[in-house]
Amino acid sequence: MLLSDFKALLKSLNMNKKEFAKLVKMSYGTVNSWGVEGRAEVPDWVEPFIANYIKAQKLDAIEKIIQDKGV
Repeated sequence: MLLSDFKALLKSLNMNKKEFAKLVKMSYGTVNSWGVEGRAEVPDWVEPFIANYIKAQKLDAIEKIIQDKGV
């Protein structure tokens, strides 16, 4: 994953690198170094993690609607 793709995904979540680092229990310095020239690339697990995080948020929203309706 390119750094630009990672940043775009974070933006779509209204999340910054510091918040993402906290979510995945990593240091901000590590996350911030991803994709920077001469440093580590964005890890392969990040894209599927974010995809599943988005799905989980949608599922939580659906669950809340169902609970609110008393179904």
